[in-house]
Amino acid sequence: MSADSNISLADRIVKNWYVIIPFIAGLALLGQEINSYDAYNHMLFAKHYRNDWFSLIDAQTGGGLDMRSYPPLVFQLIAAISFITGYEWAYRLVFLVFWSVLAYYSSAFFQEYSGKKEVPFWLLYTAVFFGVGLLKSIFIFGQVTTVAGFAFGFMALYHYHRFLTNPGKKDLALSLTSLALVAFSHHFSLIVIAIVLFVITMMESGKIAAFSRRFAPVYFLVFTIVFVPTLWPFISAMLEKDAVPGIEIPHSSRDPLGSGFSYDQWILTTYGLSGIFVILPLMGRYLQAGDFRKHLKLYLIAAVLFLFSIGRATPINKIVFGGMEHWLTYDRFSLFSSLILTSIMASVAYGLVSHKAANKKAVLAVLMVFYLAANAGMLGHSREIFSIYPDSVKFENTTAVIVDFLNNEANKSYRYQTFGYGNLISNLFLLTENPTLDTNYFTGQKITWVREAGIAEIDTIKQFGRPDFIYTFLNRSSDYSVRYIITLDKTFSAALENHGWNRMKEADGIVFWENAAGVQSLENAVEKPRAENYLWGVVPLLTLIFLCALSKQKVNA
Repeated sequence: MSADSNISLADRIVKNWYVIIPFIAGLALLGQEINSYDAYNHMLFAKHYRNDWFSLIDAQTGGGLDMRSYPPLVFQLIAAISFITGYEWAYRLVFLVFWSVLAYYSSAFFQEYSGKKEVPFWLLYTAVFFGVGLLKSIFIFGQVTTVAGFAFGFMALYHYHRFLTNPGKKDLALSLTSLALVAFSHHFSLIVIAIVLFVITMMESGKIAAFSRRFAPVYFLVFTIVFVPTLWPFISAMLEKDAVPGIEIPHSSRDPLGSGFSYDQWILTTYGLSGIFVILPLMGRYLQAGDFRKHLKLYLIAAVLFLFSIGRATPINKIVFGGMEHWLTYDRFSLFSSLILTSIMASVAYGLVSHKAANKKAVLAVLMVFYLAANAGMLGHSREIFSIYPDSVKFENTTAVIVDFLNNEANKSYRYQTFGYGNLISNLFLLTENPTLDTNYFTGQKITWVREAGIAEIDTIKQFGRPDFIYTFLNRSSDYSVRYIITLDKTFSAALENHGWNRMKEADGIVFWENAAGVQSLENAVEKPRAENYLWGVVPLLTLIFLCALSKQKVNA
């Protein structure tokens, strides 16, 4: 019998207490992320796959939303789990798992790449897990696909670095498989990870083992041959001539220091205390020479991503992304950069405490309490700045009235459109089956006159300074089988009356309108699945299963 077999369960939990943090925190915070910007949209995509697993067109939204434009893995996981738990709990569980995996592999990558194995893993893990940038991504933006993409991304980076410096077939396989799962989870995360892989390869070129030097090209060739066929729907969607709109839709990440933010606000809400380490080279004199060299390479990675994250403050995004510069969003660069800077901060704190404190565990515990309290305050500040949250009671009542109309009175053979409901319109799509031209996911929108209007959603045209777009919409509505319009803002009443729309009824300040012109009902077009549909529906999940099996084999080896 091994010595470990005599350790009680309580002792095991105390010894590995940091592993329990995600579940305690997740249970305590459950529900806070549901009203985040992207949460309902991600659950809506899961609903699409649950209803038609192999379909690449969502007939309910966007006038036929192009599902090829968003990698499917995370939505497929939520869809599969939702058969047991429903959409919201499935979303939470998937988020919780990837949140934990991201914190784990971010910390493991830091230890592996910096060589600072003496820094307690629990310290790195806890600091990253509760980093302001990550909390904002979860509880304000609801970016479950980004968190999943970065979780697989850090896993890929961890095993890639091990492969470069100490070649092994398993590390190569794990890195390759993880990189594929980044691509299957989130498109922009793949861009970020690709940049980091390139930077690491350049910085480590002198130390790369001969075996790895020969096999690095093979690494990317195998990735291309094996996984590009599955990703081809996404690639082909991005290669279409109208994939990138000519008119820019405003987004604060492209000009974070000139869009209502001050520099300190942006640093606090994105980096938190780790933002201090943006100026790490100026702090070199306060670090031991060896520590500074170890941190410097990681800092350079964070610095490159920091430059990308400040958008148009530098020309780097225009140079690298060219014509796509006005379409991409850059907050993911700041998130990844903040994760690295948070690890550096935790490492430096440990180094200072271990050299000067007699009871370093107690001092670290006090510092961690201060860190958590500061992050909680900064997250609250972020919620005020980025607030999209409606009054919860009013929002629920409004939603209930509209859903009741759509489910019980509206004919589902015709489309409807809301004006003034707000950014969370995917909540309506999730609770009903009625078709609409609107969507929360602009990239999948295929109707040209909507894509070139400079708006994120049709519902929020007033918010984007385009209230006049309602006239364009009304002039074209009959051609797209729009029979019902629901307004929550009386600004639009005159336009509807002038275009001959009939006021059906009014309830709780919500006005329901019906198109007086003859509107042709929608035809139920049947999508004929092709080989790419089946690859899209099967390969991502099989790749995840393969990664789990390969990881277990490595642990047991």
